[in-house]
Amino acid sequence: MATSTTKTSLEAIPLLKGRENYSSWSKQIESHLKASNAWEILSGRWRKPTEPLYFEAPIRPQDLIDDHRARRQQEEEAIADDNEATPLPHYAPLTLKEAKEELEYIKTHIEQWNRWNKTERTAINDINSRISNTCKEELGSLDDLKSIWERLKILYVESTCGTWVKELNALFKLKGGRRTGEDPDEWMRKIITTGRGIVDNLGDINMDILLAYLLTVDLGEDITATTTETYRQPKWPTVDSIRTSISEEYQSKLNAGKTKPTASARPDNEDPKLNLTTPSSTGRKRSGTRLSSPSKRQNNDGEKRGRQAWPKCPICERRHPIKKEGECYVAQPETAPAPWREKNQDKIEAFKKKSQ
Repeated sequence: MATSTTKTSLEAIPLLKGRENYSSWSKQIESHLKASNAWEILSGRWRKPTEPLYFEAPIRPQDLIDDHRARRQQEEEAIADDNEATPLPHYAPLTLKEAKEELEYIKTHIEQWNRWNKTERTAINDINSRISNTCKEELGSLDDLKSIWERLKILYVESTCGTWVKELNALFKLKGGRRTGEDPDEWMRKIITTGRGIVDNLGDINMDILLAYLLTVDLGEDITATTTETYRQPKWPTVDSIRTSISEEYQSKLNAGKTKPTASARPDNEDPKLNLTTPSSTGRKRSGTRLSSPSKRQNNDGEKRGRQAWPKCPICERRHPIKKEGECYVAQPETAPAPWREKNQDKIEAFKKKSQ
């Protein structure tokens, strides 16, 4: 009856067709593997035993004593004609008591090896029975359980930053979305289910990924190149590298006096597969403080204004964006990003001479 039940549960799992159904398939096959203890191998809790010296244990303790003596003779013959070989340690024949104890150990070792080997082989066969022929071809000739499982995950899990953005957007969309009077237990269930889904699909989230997500996803129309490139990375760049790239791109826009990019330049519109949720795609504007790039705006007469729209700085007497009173990169270069200081060294030196 137990065999019939196992077979039925395995046959109920649909064939893996690829990326389209990997997420649901992997959860079902994981449940099946846990029932057979094979999941303990994948999780690393059940480690592969060392291969035993004997395929089958000797029948009698005396057989083990004889075999032990024969091995010693082979070792002695192997170094007999080698003058530089290290001498073998003194040989002490196994006693009958030692042979009995050793024989019990050998039998236990072989039993552990066979149980582990059978569990792994059964799991491999079960996985192969629930994947399509196309997936088998893409999987190749791997023959150990861990390698097969990891290879399937690499093949069919989208691991680009864009996918992380899509998954995290699903979580952050829940923020502020609780309906009035909604059962707190139901609300918590939504949050936990969504979060666990992220872990199941992409692995454990860490603070670096969360910080990188927050750095890139909420930039609105201020940044395009850095955001677009980050979304397509196979793994998140470091937080410092993202911050530097954002600062350099923004400062280059300031220095060049370029306009803000339009919403059509956002990555979610460039690449429909990412299906990203960003402020520009939802039509909602962010609240709070934001960097203001020198985009050209329409005045009341319909005429475009660019650099002339910037206020005149009372410190350096140049026109540039001023976020707060008294802030001036020319007069206080130590507060400016390194790329800006390098590009505007002549202005900084000129201001110093003028101030002296």
